[in-house]
Amino acid sequence: MVSPWHVLFVIVTLGWALHEVYILRILNQGSGRLRQGDERGSAKLLTVILSLALILPIVLSDAVRETWSAPMDAGRRFGILLMVGGVLLRAAAAQTLGSAWSRDLGRFVGEPLRTHGVYARLRHPSYTGFILTTIGLAIAWPHPLIAAPALIVPVITFTLRTQVEERILERLYGAEYARYRERTWRLIPFVF
Repeated sequence: MVSPWHVLFVIVTLGWALHEVYILRILNQGSGRLRQGDERGSAKLLTVILSLALILPIVLSDAVRETWSAPMDAGRRFGILLMVGGVLLRAAAAQTLGSAWSRDLGRFVGEPLRTHGVYARLRHPSYTGFILTTIGLAIAWPHPLIAAPALIVPVITFTLRTQVEERILERLYGAEYARYRERTWRLIPFVF
């Protein structure tokens, strides 16, 4: 039987996918402008790796049927709520950056370092939101072919990407970024 939670799961998953298309296509239109510190290779690789890790298991398994027919227990509902929170955090990060949003690392010439909004406590709230969404997906869709890549790939990918991004941002913003880094968390408040 299809419950309202099953419907919410589908809506949240589709909303997440549409938001990713929006931020990658619409907000990223400005990435062709003159930039300092471009590091475009990892952005394309990141997109390919994350897409394959999240889509291939769905296509190659019977996970959709199994998950759809499974009851929505409290754990799966919690996963859906994590997905909602992750999508909202990622949307807030994109909104805060506005036209400066780009999947490419570096900055638009003349853009200030953003340290307000969701960036006041987290240096990479967009990545945190994505990771939170995929953790929620792994909980809400408890199939091993979905859960394993949804948990492992984004965490490893974004942890490595933040290291590269932070080196670039420190080079571009110098002492201002060093001070910002000292008072904020990288990805997980009070942990990392």
